[in-house]
Amino acid sequence: MSKKVWGYFVLKQNFKKLLLFVVIYIFFNSINAQGTEAFPASAYLRVKNEINTIEACLNSIDGVFDRIVIIHSNEKDDGSVAFMNAWCEKRPSCEIHEYPHAVIPSHDKRYKGSVPYENTLAAYNQFGLQFFKPNEWVVKIDADQVYLTNRLKEFVEMMKKAENDNKHFSLKGYNTFSHNGVLVKYKLGPFNGENGDSYAIQRKNFSHFQQKKYFEYVVFNKKMKNNIHSQPVWFHFMKTLKGNGVIKNNDEAKESEILFLSVEEKVLFNTHIRPLLKNSPYYHLKLER
Repeated sequence: MSKKVWGYFVLKQNFKKLLLFVVIYIFFNSINAQGTEAFPASAYLRVKNEINTIEACLNSIDGVFDRIVIIHSNEKDDGSVAFMNAWCEKRPSCEIHEYPHAVIPSHDKRYKGSVPYENTLAAYNQFGLQFFKPNEWVVKIDADQVYLTNRLKEFVEMMKKAENDNKHFSLKGYNTFSHNGVLVKYKLGPFNGENGDSYAIQRKNFSHFQQKKYFEYVVFNKKMKNNIHSQPVWFHFMKTLKGNGVIKNNDEAKESEILFLSVEEKVLFNTHIRPLLKNSPYYHLKLER
């Protein structure tokens, strides 16, 4: 065999080895990529008469999610639906769907009796799940909450990079309300969301919503580990104080039921939340007496 032919033979064999190496490399990298695939994260809002906070809420989550899915009930409206329609028209990733029934709110005494399923919070929430794909992250966003945008964005980016199976995240925030014109926290529960009320779960891990007395609860397809996000990401502007079927106005709260904001919380509110409330009566809230 001549040197020329031998050289060609060696080059051909080396080329085959190199090609095999490239194929194996691409294969294993594709497997690793599938394991860390970032699935879409979408906001899920259920809105009923939230005109005082809906603008601030939507602007605080604008640009954070791949999609924003909003449902609203077929009831008397305070202008929230018209605002949402105008806001969503400018954003192709935002969609609105109408639930064709009236919905009984949480803590309502009617839940002590027999309530038609279609009028329950569980049925209302279940209706919205049809608009999400199995692998899509569903992040509950409440229209009476205004979000710390940067913190929320950091959470969503972290969540999308996490291993996707058997994950359930909870987002906590400040339970705030107006008490005689001052923004305060609810002393009996200054934080909320740690128990799963403010959730982020892949759609495939939902089973359904179940109504238990005054609240709707998420039922999972399998046992889920609850991962609580470390930093509060929202301020909750509660319109009334509710508990065990009792509803009272904010100004009826006793001194023993309120907490004033800390220095850090005041800075967060003035820097990130108050500017978003410029068209809301909450813009003028004081932070101390």
